[in-house]
This record gives sequence, structure tokens and C-alpha cells, in this order.
Amino acid sequence: MRSKRTAPRHLLLSTFFFLFSLSASELFSGSTLTGRVFDKQNNPLAYVQVILEPISRGDVTDEKGKFEINNLPRGKYRVSFQLIGYETVKRNVVLANSEERLELNIELTPTVIELADVLVTASRNSELEHEVPQFVSVINPRKIRERNSQQTAELLREEAGLVVQKTNQGGGSPIMRGMKANKLLFLVDGIRLNNSTYRGGNTQYLNTVDSATLERVEIVHGPISVLYGSDALGGAINLITKSPRLTLDGRHTFGGSVSASISTADETKTSNFNVMTANSKWGLILKGSLKSFGDIIRGSSGGATLMNRLQNDSRTSRVLNKKQSPNGYDSYDLSSKALINLSDFQELTLALQLNRQNSVPRYDVIETLGDSVRLWDPQERDLFYLTYTNKKPTRLFYKLTATVSRHRQFERRRRIKFGSTNETFDQFRTLTSGVQIHLNKLFGLDHQLVYGSELYFDQVATKSSGRNITTGVESNRAPLFPDGSSFLTFGLFAQDAFQVLTKWKLILGGRFSTTKLRAPFEDDPGNLQNFGTIKQTNASFTGSLGSQIAISQELSFVTNIAQGFRTPNLDDVSKLGPGKGNSFFDVPNADTKPEKTLSIDGGFKVFSNRLRANIFGFYNSITDLLIRQPAEFNGLPYVIEEGDTLVVFHKENAGNAYTTGIALNAEFFITSHLALLGNLGYTYGQNRSNDEPL
Repeated sequence: MRSKRTAPRHLLLSTFFFLFSLSASELFSGSTLTGRVFDKQNNPLAYVQVILEPISRGDVTDEKGKFEINNLPRGKYRVSFQLIGYETVKRNVVLANSEERLELNIELTPTVIELADVLVTASRNSELEHEVPQFVSVINPRKIRERNSQQTAELLREEAGLVVQKTNQGGGSPIMRGMKANKLLFLVDGIRLNNSTYRGGNTQYLNTVDSATLERVEIVHGPISVLYGSDALGGAINLITKSPRLTLDGRHTFGGSVSASISTADETKTSNFNVMTANSKWGLILKGSLKSFGDIIRGSSGGATLMNRLQNDSRTSRVLNKKQSPNGYDSYDLSSKALINLSDFQELTLALQLNRQNSVPRYDVIETLGDSVRLWDPQERDLFYLTYTNKKPTRLFYKLTATVSRHRQFERRRRIKFGSTNETFDQFRTLTSGVQIHLNKLFGLDHQLVYGSELYFDQVATKSSGRNITTGVESNRAPLFPDGSSFLTFGLFAQDAFQVLTKWKLILGGRFSTTKLRAPFEDDPGNLQNFGTIKQTNASFTGSLGSQIAISQELSFVTNIAQGFRTPNLDDVSKLGPGKGNSFFDVPNADTKPEKTLSIDGGFKVFSNRLRANIFGFYNSITDLLIRQPAEFNGLPYVIEEGDTLVVFHKENAGNAYTTGIALNAEFFITSHLALLGNLGYTYGQNRSNDEPL
């Protein structure tokens, strides 16, 4: 394998030096907000979260119920007081002088529900779940604990408007608004998990993120390409990992935990550990997991429908086995995150994540008798990132966040066709360097601007080979993607949220994105169809408009019009080889362009003392959809692969389609410990071009 190390390192370093120099200038002297929080009996309340909106600065009350926030610039603020078991209180304050000291005394009233979830994915700003116009949901720490999922994909199963396709232990691929795989955007701590080799079929990549490390998961339904770029056609899922908690009084704390679980239905054994230490200046968390997944054992009753399907299958000798084997594999995860408090306004986060999976079977392919061996062996992921945050207001921002990252994903596919003596190996490593900067700016209390830029650069190294398992003779094969391929994405974005009227908020956003793909095929004199080096440049302009009208304090009506796009990646443009269980043969096509969608959705959001609910309807129009169309290879419409005749296809922008549907979720709190929950979702999709289901 060869790999050219051409990532823009100098750009990443220069960006960080610029940000540090910028943060040291243009500082304002500030005012102080202080006060006390208590209950109806005038007893002080500790651990109340005091948050200044919209600058997302704050404090936590001490044992005497006191808080103090220093160095605040002049202006108007909304102060939120939140504590589990009590109603949230908000107060509007004005700091008129640069060194003013304002005192607030706040009484909190008990309530039966927990606090509203705060999310950042929908707007790249900290907002309450019911205050954003999109259909969003948050899997918070309570839900993560209650679901006790062994894998990350399983956490999503109970979310409204979302279905998880899982046909083997190592898989797990969400479907949102009729979109899946590379038409959904996956993020880890705000960093893209998607890369240029992600395929269009259901994938396994969510399971490379350890569910034990997650603090919460944020889900945004519908296109969100304005803020995050390519792939966010059906929505985005942000997996947010746990961070250290710094102490408030300067004390040094140390703690940890160990847990284990055993599951009989799938013969799975897991163990987890975590160690945490922190003081007021820095904190560190270290986590690890060992997991051994086994074969799945079906129930003793039921399965008649599936058994009838198998008996009528054109492929013979298929049975409904008591044990779905092979399905098991072993994996381990290791992660660490350090938080360093540089000053009252600046902090640095360093994080490292490693995942290793060995011999992960594709049971769904083996069960259909397509292959006798089909494994990901191994599947690996490494992520390192450094995030700098500055919350000291300047003329350019009130909050700045900058991240540099290095993401490595590696997979090796082993396959032996049923009845064959040949074993094939296809492996590729994608190394993604990234830098992203976003700035939050205020123009008064009810006018917020988010703007920034991001760049990702993929370097792909590939290798394919074959081996006769009887004789041991090895042979070379053409790789799935050209070795040394690269993929560059760059985007500039801005989104403005402002109050048109007292109860009417608009959110207007726009983005410019460009990509550059390079796939250098090697010259092969024996190949009648030499592809040379494929180069492709694409550019996209994307816009969005959201509206939220407060009908009452507890009910709002929201609507959204948003564009989305997905730029053709290496899997679309340059794949060369069999696909989908050896049922066809893909060849490259450089004449492709981005898929586009225009989405309209709307509905109602309810947030009251006892009831939280969302009901949405949506319609997505999809144009330039990439679908497989008949093609030729070496002048023929077919190829011979291991004795099979495979029809040749390539991907073209030949599809026009739509999806439409509804999604509803509701949570009714009977008491603080008892609630009723319900979800309902319906999606219908149609490919207009071929008059067939999408």
C-alpha cells in the first residue's frame, strides 16, 4: 500500500496560532452578576445551573445557594435557573455599565418533570430542544442508562421517525425520512464520521463508537447541509462523548467505576471501566471496554412468517436456524479526554478514541448461502482531536470554537464464495485530516449569528488480493478504489436567527461548498478500458429558512424549507469490482454531480409542565439521484467473476424521487418517576424516474 502524506498540516497549525493571537486581543472589561437561589422555605438550593442566554456562560450555585458570574460585557441577557425537580425560571436583565454589579435573588418551585434537554447540533449553538424549529430529539444520560444498549446503533431504536436496520451483530444502520447510509450524516463530538469511501448500502460504522463513552446523542431530522455540508439529506446524528467535570472550589477529585453485563439471548459478555480525576484547572477521563458478542438465539415460538418465506425462496436448503451463526466477534475500545481551563474564558479539549473489531461476520450474506465466509477482519477506527474554545466577547464573536482532527478508519473484507476455493481480500484505509471553526455573534438579545468554515481532506490507501485456500497460491486483484486516491471538502456557512415579532422567530442560513476528488487508476496494458486518473470538482450553494411562532408559552408552530446535497464520493465515482453479494459489477463513472434535495416540513411543538410532544409532517423532493444504470466494461455489458456472469453497472444522476411522511413523539409525566411515552412514524418514498419504490 502506498500513501502520499499531503494533508494541509501547515494550514491547521497556522489556524490555531491565529486563533490564540485573536483571543488575546479586543477584550472588554466586564460587569458582575451575582445572587442567591432558594426554595419556598427560604432554604438555599445548591447545584442550580445559572445560564446566561444566548452567550452560554454561567455558574453553579454553592451550598449556600450563591452564584457569581464575572467579566460580562454590557448588554441585555436572559438568565436561566435550572435544577432537576424544580421549574426553570428565566429573568431578563440589562447590564448598562461596564463595571456594574447586579444581584438577583431567585425562588424555585418544585415540579414533576426533569429539565429540558440542551442541544447544539441543530444550530451550532446551545439551545433548548423545544426552542429550535426542526424536529429534533436528544438521548440524554437518563435514556442511555435506562436502555442499557450494548452497541451504539441499538440506542437509536426507540427514537421517533427513525428505524435501525440490523441484520448481523456487527451492523446497525439508521434510516431517517427514507434515507440511509451515506445519505445521513454521522458526527462524533461534532466531527464527521462519514468519509469518501462510505457506501450507499446499510453500514456498520456506528458500532465503531463505543456506547459506554456516550454522554448524549443528538438527532436532527431533515436536511442540515447548511451547517454541516454534504451527506445530510435525511438528517444528522451527533454522538457526544463524556467530558471531565472541573471542580468549583479548587478541590482535587478522583473517582471511577467498573461494570459488566452478560446476555443469554445473544451470548454476549461486556465489561467497562472508567477513571476520572479533576480540579478547577484541568480534568481527565479514561474509559475502556472489552466486548465479546456471540451468536443470536431465536425464541422458542414464533417465526412462522419467516419460515414460510424461506421455504418459498428460490435458493434451496435455507432453514430457520435456532442459532444464527456465525454472528459473534470480539472488540475493544479505549478513549481518553482531557479538559484544560486556560483562563476564565478559554479552555482546551484533547481527545483520543480507539476501536478494534476482529472477524466480524456478515451473517445476512452467509444465511442466504451467497458466501461461506464474509468478514470484516479487522474493522478499526482512531480519532484524535483538539478543540479550543474562547467565550470572551470580541467584535467578531462572543464565542469561538476551533477544532483540528485526525481520523483514521480501516477495514479489511474477507470473502469466500459458497462452494469456491478462492478467498479474496479487499482493504482500504481512509485518513481524514480536518479543521473547523465556528463563531457565535450577538446583535442584541434576540439576534444571533453563527458563521464559520470547515475543511476535511481524505487520503485513501487500498490493496486487494486473492488466495487459493487449497494450494495457497496468492494473486493480485484490482482494488475497490484506486490506491492513493484523495478527496477534499471545503465549506463556508452562516446562519442568522432573529425575532421578527415578539413571538415570531426566523432562521435564515446559507452555505458554499466545494469538493475535489482524485482517483489515479494505474495503467494496465492488458485492460482494454484504462480509466487514467479521474479528477472531479463540484461546487454547491445551499440555503435554508426556518420559522417558529409561539402560539402560547407551551405551544409553538414551526416550519422549515431546507436544501440538502450529497457530493459523489469515491464509492460513487471510482469503484471497480463486484457489489451486493456478487450480484453485479461496478465500473467508474466520472460524469456525476451532487444529489440534491428540497425539503418542506412543519408541525407543532408542545412543552408544558407534564407534556412534551412533537408532531411533524414532511415532503422531500430529490433530484439528480445517483442510481445504478447498465454500462460496459472492455466493450461488454458483463464480466466473468469467479465463474459467475455479472452484469456491468455504473452510477448516474438518473433518478428523481420524493419521500413524504409524518413523525410524532410524546412524553407525559404522571409523577417525577413515572411517565408514558409513545412514538409514531410513517414514511413513503417513490422513484419517479423508474416508477418504483425508493
